[in-house]
Amino acid sequence: MKLSYNWLQSYFKDPLPSVAEIQRAISLHAFEHEETEAHENGDTMIEFDVLPNRAPDCLSHYGIAKEIAIHFNRDDFVDDWRERLDLEKAPTTMFEEGENKESNRGLSIHVENYKKCIQYMGCVIKNIQKKESPDWLKTRLETIGQRSIHNLVDATNYVMFELGQPLHVFDYAKIAQNNDGVPEIIVRDAIAGEAMTTLDNKDLEFTGGELVIADSEKILALAGVKGGKAAEVDDTTVDIVLECAHFNDTMVRDIRRKYNMMTDASKRYENRVSPWIGGEALQMVATLIHSIAHTPDIHLGEIVQSIPTNNHGAPTRRKVTVRHENIEMLLGVTLSSDEALQIFNKIGGEVVFADGAYSYTQPLRRRDLNIPEDIIEEIGRIHGYEHIPAQDLSDINFTPQTLSITALEYRIRQFMIAQGFSELMGYTFENKGDTELLKAMASDKNFLRTNLMNQAEHSMKQNLYFAPIYNRDEIMTFEIGRVFPGGKEERHLVMSLAYASKKAKKAGGSMGDRLNAVVESLEKELSIKIPERAQADAEHLEIRYDSWITDTYDTIFMHKHNDDQESLVTISGTFDRDGAGHLHAFAPYSMYPFMTRDVALWVGADVSPDDVMNLIKEKTGDLALRIDQFDRFEKDDRVSYAFRIIFQSMDKTLEDVDITPIMTDIQKAIEEKGWEMR
Repeated sequence: MKLSYNWLQSYFKDPLPSVAEIQRAISLHAFEHEETEAHENGDTMIEFDVLPNRAPDCLSHYGIAKEIAIHFNRDDFVDDWRERLDLEKAPTTMFEEGENKESNRGLSIHVENYKKCIQYMGCVIKNIQKKESPDWLKTRLETIGQRSIHNLVDATNYVMFELGQPLHVFDYAKIAQNNDGVPEIIVRDAIAGEAMTTLDNKDLEFTGGELVIADSEKILALAGVKGGKAAEVDDTTVDIVLECAHFNDTMVRDIRRKYNMMTDASKRYENRVSPWIGGEALQMVATLIHSIAHTPDIHLGEIVQSIPTNNHGAPTRRKVTVRHENIEMLLGVTLSSDEALQIFNKIGGEVVFADGAYSYTQPLRRRDLNIPEDIIEEIGRIHGYEHIPAQDLSDINFTPQTLSITALEYRIRQFMIAQGFSELMGYTFENKGDTELLKAMASDKNFLRTNLMNQAEHSMKQNLYFAPIYNRDEIMTFEIGRVFPGGKEERHLVMSLAYASKKAKKAGGSMGDRLNAVVESLEKELSIKIPERAQADAEHLEIRYDSWITDTYDTIFMHKHNDDQESLVTISGTFDRDGAGHLHAFAPYSMYPFMTRDVALWVGADVSPDDVMNLIKEKTGDLALRIDQFDRFEKDDRVSYAFRIIFQSMDKTLEDVDITPIMTDIQKAIEEKGWEMR
């Protein structure tokens, strides 16, 4: 929420604390500070990250000003907007709460769906003058990043950023009349195929069911999101209709996402703007327009509103009971009832204290205070977390309970890492399986995986491709994760081994034998015995380990995936929670492909491989990711060395034109040394 410092000042009779002091107080007690920007107009923009639960009251200057008043103990807060704006009250008749008047001689309102539109109010103002806004209004809007349009639209935007209630203005003459000759606004669901053009000239075609504001002939606006061109105010406008409504938050969010149209209005509606401030907001904007668009013949009509006659769907203010002893117990502080009542009065709302309990009715703007814990948290926030004393908990006799499955996974993970395996973390979703997702993240991730094998094989192919970068002759990986065969959830371990070169394969022997040896070592590590263990004869082995695990586990099932054959065995034993892992420092890696080049040369017997490598490093610079010696042999009085250079850039994909000059420089340097390229 972007705020104007001078705008906030209008809420107080005496000067505000400095910008820095306000930033610190709000950051400590309410919201994270995002940005501050000084403007040439003498104002300063301050931005805070208002959390969704406080959006109904604090996506507005009023809400942040109340926070300032609370945390600086200010008693000069100006609550009446008429006094803040120094405007005379316009001759508007405001109905009592709950009264329903859907039409008068100037306007008719009809709401067809009260679940999506709980309240809709309108007001007609005739004989206005559309013109440029006064300087004070333009300055305040420009400070918070809003472009001034004209006095009518600026007035609705000003009140939205003042109170948090979105508003809209229609050209009265462009709204079709009903049979009584009165312009009628209809709040209804769109019909499939209907269309509208938004104020920013985007053409929308509706699929049906979207809530729209319409008349008997056309659509005027997309409810809670964006106005339309059909009833746009222009230079010919003389009479206007002001709209103030309370739309369902979920409905607005769905529409906004459907048409990818985030607006200041939709942000407030989808965060549950307070339904009890609409009348105040409409009266404020009507009064402001009466002042800044005044003509001698201006006429302000009555407010017309449509609400459910049976209060079905209408919101109610929550009443919560909180016991004083629970406040002290949960916060860990000692408060007197007078101190608690002072905090309640700062928050606002109505409170009665009797028999050790507070009966509290939430303020009109605070929709987040719904249960006792909400109230207690708010009391702690305003009291100040820094004033809650620290307590020594060392004398608490508490023995943490070991979660058996987690402890087992920890032991397996530490064992596999100690054996030289690297851990994989794959997706839970794949493009095939037994359980399909209702709403998939992507077309190739629409099923729950049934095994770990598929992703282990894919990962192995990728790792083998990058083996030269790692300088690895063999790749050893494992993963621990959940799988869902047949719609049931299981926990599996998969281990994989593959050779990156023929030389490594010749030296390493059978991959199946090595995986079997790892499983035998796992038996010893966990002090278990596998009487009929499956034998691995491929590069992958998958294990299920989660069945009936307790603190002393009784059974673990193991099976291998090879040629569609599976075998199950039982493991019994006990385990403990010792062992520790080691962290490695992270270094950024390039997202671009690598290139390899080999250098083979003859040198004298007195030349060491380090001498050659240093020369190569000097010529390759930062583009050489690594340089490895992979061959050496002697003949007569000379030695042959072979080195592999891996080139990779952090900035781009390398091409031959990048590498060839470097290799040419290396060859020249070798020849200058009297060495011979092979």
